[in-house]
Amino acid sequence: NINECAEGNHTCHANADCSDTEGSFSCVCKDGYLGNGADCQSGHLCASGAHNCQANAGCSNWNGQEFECFCHDGFRSHNQLCGDIDECSEGIHNCHGNATCSNSDGSFGCACDFGFYGKGTVCESVCAPKMILNADDGAASDSFGRSISISSFGGDSVAVVGANFDGDRGSQSGSAYVFRVTADGTSTQTAKLTASDGAYGDNFGISVSVSSFGSSGDAVAVVGAYLDDDRGLSSGSAYLFRVAANGTCTQTAKLTASDGAANHEFGKSVSV
Repeated sequence: NINECAEGNHTCHANADCSDTEGSFSCVCKDGYLGNGADCQSGHLCASGAHNCQANAGCSNWNGQEFECFCHDGFRSHNQLCGDIDECSEGIHNCHGNATCSNSDGSFGCACDFGFYGKGTVCESVCAPKMILNADDGAASDSFGRSISISSFGGDSVAVVGANFDGDRGSQSGSAYVFRVTADGTSTQTAKLTASDGAYGDNFGISVSVSSFGSSGDAVAVVGAYLDDDRGLSSGSAYLFRVAANGTCTQTAKLTASDGAANHEFGKSVSV
């Protein structure tokens, strides 16, 4: 019998043990290796699951007979266990300043806040305002901003803003404010409009519309007062104003329907 193992005339892998048999030989991978004897690869402890690495950890082979455990991304070793890292509370996330970070097991998510859009790592304003308009004499419950209209005006723009619950001529008599808006985004209140015969509950300013006209730089504004009572309870009316280029405003007419009657709410919507 030829002892192939002793003579080195075998095909066993270097990481395998050769055993002589009658008329032949056999190859068996050494401990820490897997294969058919002719080919024995290291790392079988990790690949076969014959390790004690905990959940949320990976296994890394050293030399076929040894291994080490490491925590997956998003986890940190603590008391020989891999616990979740709360990237949000620790501030180690890449969410945008206008996004909210939400922690998850082994990771986190970013969601843009209300009024912004994007992937969470970058959030852009849906509509970034160039200015905020406020009434010079604004007060609680005036309903400033209930209606608004804007038109080009001598190179700039004129804006009219309704405040139908303003109380200058009685509770909820209503008013409207005129602003000059420049091309650079600044604004100046130039006038406050009220009906010459305004009264309690008229809701002047429920609707507004403004448009420039001619080459004078002036504009015309119309303001609705849908609960005015000239032709019956809540019959409604609308008022016309001339808005001069210097910002002054003059009421030029009051409009009512020729067949107006109670509850018609004329002036609830206007356009010019």
